[in-house]
Amino acid sequence: MDDSTNMVHKYSIDEHENILKEEFIGDISIAMLDEANASIIEDKRFRKGLNFLTDLRNAHLLISYEELVLHVHQLPGLAITKQAIIANHDLEYGISRQFEALTDDRDVYTEIRIFKDLDEAEIWLNS
Repeated sequence: MDDSTNMVHKYSIDEHENILKEEFIGDISIAMLDEANASIIEDKRFRKGLNFLTDLRNAHLLISYEELVLHVHQLPGLAITKQAIIANHDLEYGISRQFEALTDDRDVYTEIRIFKDLDEAEIWLNS
């Protein structure tokens, strides 16, 4: 069975608001995250300095800590100004917090915060 049928990644870029909104649905592996990042970077509307709103509320992360460490060290230079990750399930919230901690030591993000509530995430991104 093709794993890609279990995962949906959709995104939109609002150039005027300087934000990329993305949503992951279904089972998500590190390889799928890498594919999502590659497709975003290839988008002609993508530019460094965008804020990201990443919605994991309908996702199930199938990612080990070791995979996450490698992923962070191989991240392309997205140069994101701010990233808000919305994760309302304990597993996804915990993995997102690990991601936040691992990126603190990297020059990839200016600011990253994890939220359980979409409204709070949007308020923070717009502040």
